[in-house]
Amino acid sequence: MLINPKYYKDLSLLEFTLTRLTASTLCLISLIFIGSQACSPKNTSEPAPAPPQTSKDKSSTETRQTLDADTYTVSLPQSDTPLTINPKPGYKINADFPHRAILTAGEITETALTDHNEKRLLFKLPKETKLPNVGIKADLSFSVCNDQMCKLYKETYQW
Repeated sequence: MLINPKYYKDLSLLEFTLTRLTASTLCLISLIFIGSQACSPKNTSEPAPAPPQTSKDKSSTETRQTLDADTYTVSLPQSDTPLTINPKPGYKINADFPHRAILTAGEITETALTDHNEKRLLFKLPKETKLPNVGIKADLSFSVCNDQMCKLYKETYQW
């Protein structure tokens, strides 16, 4: 017997079945609705990220690729120019942070030389480097601050 009369004295078999089917159907419908809402694309009003820009480097006639982030811009190296991080207005380079860049090309790995002040952070290739001028991956660790807080970054760039 499907129903234990001890627990369901007042319900007939038909009432019990309909009650369970209705509850199951409502549960299934709500799961389908929630699932479709969770998987549907969201309409956000946030603008798309800015595409990479190019700018003329003052010390070179070559064009450098500049990437724009929330608190800083990055100028990727060209020839002998360093990778440069410039904080945006209201931000400065954190002088107390141990800035670091690990440069890798194939099996060659070297640590970049750093030079910084409040307005810029430079990651330079060592003088006697075995790294090529292109095909380099840079794993950076640096910090940019404003008056209220400092943000720590771990970023990877390639050129």
